[in-house]
Amino acid sequence: EDVAEEVLRAPDPLRTNARMVERCDREVYLAEQRRREKVEQQLRIRIRLVLERDLRRMTGFWDHAEIPHSQTLKMGRDQTVKELVAEVEALTLVPHAHLAVFSLHYRSNPRQVRFAFMPTSSTMRAHIPQSSAPHFDPGD
Repeated sequence: EDVAEEVLRAPDPLRTNARMVERCDREVYLAEQRRREKVEQQLRIRIRLVLERDLRRMTGFWDHAEIPHSQTLKMGRDQTVKELVAEVEALTLVPHAHLAVFSLHYRSNPRQVRFAFMPTSSTMRAHIPQSSAPHFDPGD
């Protein structure tokens, strides 16, 4: 009777096949890391910094995807526009009093892409277009 319990007990996987256990643990760790990176990617957006001088060089009609930009910034969706202005101020050395921030705004009727002013008290999330809009990048 004393031996029956020990015989029926499942063997310790670490003792019987340590390499398999290590491989499984490593795969679980990598899957969890990929999941965390995916969640982080969904919370961050890419912002193209377009200066007035870039816009003034353009002529005629232009495609929003081909707008020349000075730099690309990455920010969280829940960060405020005020934080964006502070970062742009540090990059360009232009005082925040002389900065105005706009986003491309998609209008469906009539179908147009326009610049929309971004108040500093708003969050970036409020200015993210719907996924059906042509200038939405699902890779962000």
